Amino acid sequence: MRLIGFLIFYNTFVLFAQQGPFHPAANQLGTNAIHRDSVIVASWADACTVVRGPQELGVAGSPLANAGEEWMTAGKADGRVVSLGDGGYATFALSTPLQDKPGYDFAVFENGFYTPIDQGYFLELAFVEVSSNGIDFFRFPAQSLTDTTTAVGTHGIIDPTMVHNLAGKYVAMFGTPFDLAELDSIAELNIYNITHIRIVDVVGSLNPDLGTRDAFGRLINDPFPTDFPQGGFDLDALAFLDISLSSEKQETQRELRTTNPVANQLTVFSDDVKSLEVFDLHGKQVFSNSNVRSNQVMDVSHLKNGMYIFHFEMRSGERIVQKIVKHT
Repeated sequence: MRLIGFLIFYNTFVLFAQQGPFHPAANQLGTNAIHRDSVIVASWADACTVVRGPQELGVAGSPLANAGEEWMTAGKADGRVVSLGDGGYATFALSTPLQDKPGYDFAVFENGFYTPIDQGYFLELAFVEVSSNGIDFFRFPAQSLTDTTTAVGTHGIIDPTMVHNLAGKYVAMFGTPFDLAELDSIAELNIYNITHIRIVDVVGSLNPDLGTRDAFGRLINDPFPTDFPQGGFDLDALAFLDISLSSEKQETQRELRTTNPVANQLTVFSDDVKSLEVFDLHGKQVFSNSNVRSNQVMDVSHLKNGMYIFHFEMRSGERIVQKIVKHT
């Protein structure tokens, strides 16, 4: 039931050549990163319960990570996080069971960031597991191709194209998506009745007695040690996705035609559009017109080249969302 080819394109930060076989960073063509304001975000999870891990696994007496509170994970991703510590985990008990649908079903948000000094991404990773009874959890098959010759280190960087099915693959405000259809062969799991989602911190140590491994037995190399209160995976939020939201009201949308891609002037060919708001991929409004007329030519030359989210309000009260490329 997986929908192939649903890609959201972003052009923030700096563009990099893809190194590995997996989806690239949130700023690159071909990414599957889900922005918190994406049109396919249907709702957000309530707060989770957290079992903290130590700030440095393997060190006797290491205190537990203690940054953030459980309630900070409720609702929309906003940068407020709870730190799990080494091997710690957070469990979301879903008020309404999640069902597998076409495309990605949910996304996990962390607070990774791009570091200009190292020209790369500081990312802390986590496994993702689901359950249909709250007792038996099953893990998405994670992969890590990051070189293990040298440890990433406490403040090291990771290439997103080298990791797959690991939460934390993307920077803050961009979620890592997961598709329940990947787990449909597990007899003990009902992918149409997911009641719990668990996020488990990856211990990035290259010591085989401490480090965690991917689905193929490879050690996962991520920042270690992170021996401070904010250590381990920093969980921000959990979003539930519905790809059908990107194509709602198909009949009306066929009647709504615009110039796409648009250069310096935008024309809307419809008598039914009342107003227009344009947002960049960070959710910031960059253009608006509260009184759109049919065949009206609107100047959008101030917009930089890239993709934007256009919100059309129809005179019937209906709201239509389209992705339109600005290119000159």
